[in-house]
Amino acid sequence: MSPMTAPHRQNQTVTLQQVETALKCRAERWAGRCYEISSAIVRAKLVRGVAVYGDYIGTIHPKSMFVRKPIVHHGWVALAGGGVLDPTRWVFESAPPYLYWSSTCGPEYDEGSNVRRAESVTSPPQCHDPEQLFRFGDKLPAASWRWLRDTMQLDDSNQPRWTLTENQVLWIGHLPIDMLGPHARHLYQAIDKVGLKAFVPKDNWLRVTSGRWDAQMTGGKL
Repeated sequence: MSPMTAPHRQNQTVTLQQVETALKCRAERWAGRCYEISSAIVRAKLVRGVAVYGDYIGTIHPKSMFVRKPIVHHGWVALAGGGVLDPTRWVFESAPPYLYWSSTCGPEYDEGSNVRRAESVTSPPQCHDPEQLFRFGDKLPAASWRWLRDTMQLDDSNQPRWTLTENQVLWIGHLPIDMLGPHARHLYQAIDKVGLKAFVPKDNWLRVTSGRWDAQMTGGKL
């Protein structure tokens, strides 16, 4: 199926030519500049949404410049009404330039590289003396602390109540966001309160603090 007849074009609200004109840049020059172009589209207010970054894990055409890349980092626009605008997907398809529109975010779009994070999750680290401890549990709702204790298999007999070590906070911060589920916002806020915000990947931090993750958890829109 060619880009011109693909069903994902049904939600189009701006044309390729309009984007080229607004950005003063021909689409042929967008290859390898996915996040830059997506950000420019949002700044120009051509669509309502936010430019996001992560991995593309869809099919790569044998003639694409990305075909031999073991990891394909990618940027696109998460639309305010839900779905995706991808101005450079054609590079993966080795196709003529076009704007990819979809009313849903397909599995090929991995914002924050969480699929890779899920593949590398290790067992939670344990507390070993002498390690710096951070008062953590009392900064969380009770339900989130219970979830964290169960997930990390914390034992009050081996570790002071409510506390986590630096390595344990780092482990939480790098968990795939799907694993954190509805606790993500509370956990990230607690990590920030103990001064370790740098332990949370920026893309996941922005997704949660913007409210987009909460909206996804409740079935709402951006």
